[in-house]
Parts: sequence; C-alpha cells; structure tokens
Amino acid sequence: MGTLAVIAGLLLVPALPGYTAPIEASPTTTIAPAELTRGRWGILFVVIPSCPVCVEGVAWLGEAQRAFPDLDLLLVGPWRTEELEALSSEVRLPLLVDEGGRMGAGLGVQRAPSLVLLLDGRPHGRLDWPFTEAELVRGLEELAAAPREGPWQFLGSPVPLGEARMLPGDPVNLDELPRPLLVLFFNPDCPPCWDALPGLIKLREKILPVVVVLSSHALAGTNGERLRETGLKVVVDGRELARRLAVRVSPTFLIVDQEGVIRWVHEGAAELGELGRAVMAAWDEAGDGE
Repeated sequence: MGTLAVIAGLLLVPALPGYTAPIEASPTTTIAPAELTRGRWGILFVVIPSCPVCVEGVAWLGEAQRAFPDLDLLLVGPWRTEELEALSSEVRLPLLVDEGGRMGAGLGVQRAPSLVLLLDGRPHGRLDWPFTEAELVRGLEELAAAPREGPWQFLGSPVPLGEARMLPGDPVNLDELPRPLLVLFFNPDCPPCWDALPGLIKLREKILPVVVVLSSHALAGTNGERLRETGLKVVVDGRELARRLAVRVSPTFLIVDQEGVIRWVHEGAAELGELGRAVMAAWDEAGDGE
C-alpha cells in the first residue's frame, strides 16, 4: 500500500491549495483549477509503481467511466512515472501530478488508493483503501445522482431577480434591465471582488454588469466612492437576493440571458478571459453571436 506525502492544508472552495495556474494533466491536456470546482469529479489518488493495489483501483475507474459519461474522472499521483503514464493512457483517464501532495492534503488524503468525490468543488465523499469495485461504483452512482448546490442548482432555470436599491438610493427592478446581465455578488472585504471590477468594465460593451453588494454596511468609508468611480450599476444590500440564489462565496458570478434564465455560474475569482468566453457563449446560445 502506498503513502502520499501529506502537508498541513485545507481545501478552500472554490480554490485548490497551491494551484493558481493551469495544471498539466497529460502531455496534451491541461486542467484549470476552476474546472475542478464545478461539475462532478471522481478523483483517484494513486502511487504507482509503489502501490500494487492502486493498479487495480485504476482499472476499476477505467471500467466505470463507460457507465458514467457525465462524470469527470481523474487520476492523481505525487509524481509522474512511466508506469503511471502507461496505465493512464491504457484506461484513457487524464493524469494530474500533485507535486508535494498539496492537493491530496487539502482533500484529506493520507493513503493510496483513495477516491475523492467532488460536487462543484466541495467534498461529496471519499473512499480510502480497502474498498471494493462495487463500493467505487456505488460512490460514483451517488455522485451522479446528487443534486447540485448553491447557485448551481438554478443553472438553466429562469429566476426572477426582483426589486433592489441602487447605490445612489433609487429603486430598480432588476428584471427590467437590458439583458443579458453579468451579475457579480460582491463583498467589499474580498480582494478578488475588487480585482474583478476592471474586467467587468471592459466587458460592458458586450453585456450589462451589475454589482450586487452583499451588505450596505460594508460601504462605509471610501468603499462606496470607489464603486461609484467604476461607473458600473451597483445594487446595495443584496443579502436577500443572495439568499434566494443560495450564494455561498464571494465573488460569485452569474450570467442571466434575455429570457431571465441563468446560463452560467462561477464561484470564486475569475480571470477576464474566462468571463469573456462565458459572455460570448451566452450570446451564442441566444443566437446573437458573431
């Protein structure tokens, strides 16, 4: 049985510890850390060739992928070896190298093989060796059937945004604003929230950005003035809207299309390129691309 290197750490949703740049998952594939924080992931931590039973676990996961086409399955090892690369290629599963065991430590993995189940970046379960193939399949079945949480549960559904109050104090009906909307749930004490504002300013020729401040009390001092200077539409005291949309972290981004349907959700910091691609996809879905 293999042992993974473990250091102190926590999985901070929606970020994975130690990862801020795209992660090489195979010679031709990269995985952005944000990808691991959305959707349903089955991640098998292995040490090969030091762990004979890991080979068996990889084979089980390789077989299971045919039954679960809607799950993202991934192999993770603390180092890249020829044996692990060959096995990854054989079962057609992407391979990620977790140098120093940082990702494993953040997910509480202490031995190999271990199967970690993630639902939108949050732990949904974990199988530590010994486990059977039937237990692995059952865990994947539960993950595939699990309802999405947070704002993800509204993806693809029309959700009324309702009445609100703008930063200058005037009322607004958010459902009457020009669509599509790019909504940012904003906490003035959150540095990534401020970092997102220049990107929203650049995108406002393509989409109407709306900044929803989670608490008007947080606008004391210079925060309110800083937001006014952006020229963006700012909604104050948006706690009720955040509650209705099950917003869990700041920043959280939503794209609402012309029909009031939530087309895109992102929890945590987002780069301008990712926001831009999401905006263009929203236009394309509405038939307004080009």
